[in-house]
Amino acid sequence: MQFRAVVISIQSADAKTMAEPADRLRDLGIDVSTYAINSDDADDDVLVYQELVRQTKQADFVFIRCMSDINRFKRSDRYMDVLRECKALVLIYSGNADVTMMYRDLFRGTDDEYRELCRYPSCRGPENDYGMFRCVAYYLHLTDEKPPEPIENRRDGFYHRGMDRDISREDYLKTLDPDKMNIGVLFASSLWIYENLAAIDALVDEIERRGMNALPLFYSALSYKYEGLPSTKDIIERYYTENGKPIVDAVIIHTSFSVMFNSRDEMGTRIADADNFYSNLLDVPMLNTLTITGEYFDFEKDKIGLNKHAISNNVAFPEIDGDIITVPISYTPKKSGMKKNIPIPDRIEAVVDMAYRWARLKHIPPSERKVAILFWQSRANSGVIGNAAGLDGLESINDLMKKMSESGYYIENVPENGRALIEEILNGVTNDLDGLSLQTMREKAVDLVNTKDYEKDYRAIPEWDQQMMENDWGKPPGEICVDGNRIIIPGIKKGNVFIGYQPLRGYAEKMEQDIHSPILFAQHQYLAYYRWIRDVFKADMVIHVGTHGTIEWLPGKNVGMSAKCDPDVVLGNLPNLYIYIVDDPGEGIQCKRRIESVLIGHMPPSMARAGEYEEIAQVEMPLQEFFRLKNTNDQERRAELIKNVYEAAKENKMLNDLGIMEENDPGPEG
Repeated sequence: MQFRAVVISIQSADAKTMAEPADRLRDLGIDVSTYAINSDDADDDVLVYQELVRQTKQADFVFIRCMSDINRFKRSDRYMDVLRECKALVLIYSGNADVTMMYRDLFRGTDDEYRELCRYPSCRGPENDYGMFRCVAYYLHLTDEKPPEPIENRRDGFYHRGMDRDISREDYLKTLDPDKMNIGVLFASSLWIYENLAAIDALVDEIERRGMNALPLFYSALSYKYEGLPSTKDIIERYYTENGKPIVDAVIIHTSFSVMFNSRDEMGTRIADADNFYSNLLDVPMLNTLTITGEYFDFEKDKIGLNKHAISNNVAFPEIDGDIITVPISYTPKKSGMKKNIPIPDRIEAVVDMAYRWARLKHIPPSERKVAILFWQSRANSGVIGNAAGLDGLESINDLMKKMSESGYYIENVPENGRALIEEILNGVTNDLDGLSLQTMREKAVDLVNTKDYEKDYRAIPEWDQQMMENDWGKPPGEICVDGNRIIIPGIKKGNVFIGYQPLRGYAEKMEQDIHSPILFAQHQYLAYYRWIRDVFKADMVIHVGTHGTIEWLPGKNVGMSAKCDPDVVLGNLPNLYIYIVDDPGEGIQCKRRIESVLIGHMPPSMARAGEYEEIAQVEMPLQEFFRLKNTNDQERRAELIKNVYEAAKENKMLNDLGIMEENDPGPEG
């Protein structure tokens, strides 16, 4: 007896993993052949799709599992015609029950058989996958043995390698060190059910190596809200809170799509405040991590990054939730023949370092927190300091410092207003060094970094990045903002607040073309400046002021930075707040995706017709009348018009601007 099965996974667990249990039918004397494929493979290669069609036409059973909608399979419309013409029993099972029922007609059995069969994929897991194949074999009269009952797997719970697979919440929490910070790790239960946990294990190991507790929590990432099943909000509340307060200091999320979606009462792209359990329940940083489908290459070998399909699933939905978009921590190579996640060690180290830096903020008293505030100084001209689209950067930051001081931050001598702040800035050292003597610059610079000290940091970045920097800028320390063998650190220090200016992107004569260059790596002082902020000043966070700076445009992938992407190299995992205008989402999103920014939006300024000063209006009226009638032949009228213009200009002291004084005033006749 022969049994041919086709298994297709659409953004769900690996098809080969789900198909493996079918081989056990051989124990019943059934000759089994399975063709298992992930929909991406058929989308990417027309020959693979043609083979799928051929296998489907010969199949006895076709099983399609999708996370939400089958249309995520780009060739699904054409493939539907194949399914309707084939002889096989067809089951399409979705995380959305409505989608599952839409394709009920493709299953050629009875309603009772359909309901019974759906119980197995509903419960998931290898044993239930085997039960599903046994059930189909029974329907097709390939065996007289009735299938086993489905096994109910846990939908949620804590997991830790080496601990009881079904450890309870209470028992797991007893294993934690109460003196350490707690980092949550939220991931889809399919990884737990199918034991695809290498990346989670590596993440937990790194969290614990950094001296923190890990709370890895798997949950059923349902696409929609279901009556009788816990929503993600319910799960978060149960595992990550105690007496209404969070027990985690930050959460690393390792799942695609939206975490909040199945907990919302309102649909659409907007998340209502009442549905936002990130802030209502936890109020801690939520860091989203990515999984790359296919081989993982760093920026040296892959200059693009994620395709639009991967961005929509892995980035856009988490952005709507409000996640901090970080880096890929695993990949699933297609050539392995099995969609198993492989950890990316250096990216895991990076995201755990980010989580550590974000989590510790609430444990540092405000009086001890150190904050770097960076204005945008686009060129070596102090007149542009604080420039930002639709924002008075100087006044805004001065107001911010007042609020910070009131909240307990240690800030020396908060200026009275923005004007006082800019006077203090101009009295120090900025990126504009032309007007300063060497002695003044050396006295007033916040610091001068010896090249030998910088080279220690420089040699720690990837060799390829060193090569690229030297191709563009030569050996350290370069020529921009340097004093011989020392690198200049412009800015002013005010207690625990450092006010600085984002380093120049390049040489003054090429500044306009360099600002957005996707190939020009950061010059040496640029890297040294951010390293000084992080490692010498020891900033706990950085605030970038206004739309927009240049770090988000440094060479690198579109999203999901590798260790060789320049924004990742320069920022160095610092918590990053970015004050950004709300009407420029296209550029703002680059800050979220490329430098892990938390955007603080501000409204565009109100606009009104500029009008004119009253004095100018008094001159303009007779002047306009003169221009309207200047070609008149009536000389008396012409003389009167000139007299009116003259008297208005003299009354408002505008003749002085023309160099006409009392002693050389020719009068209206002149």
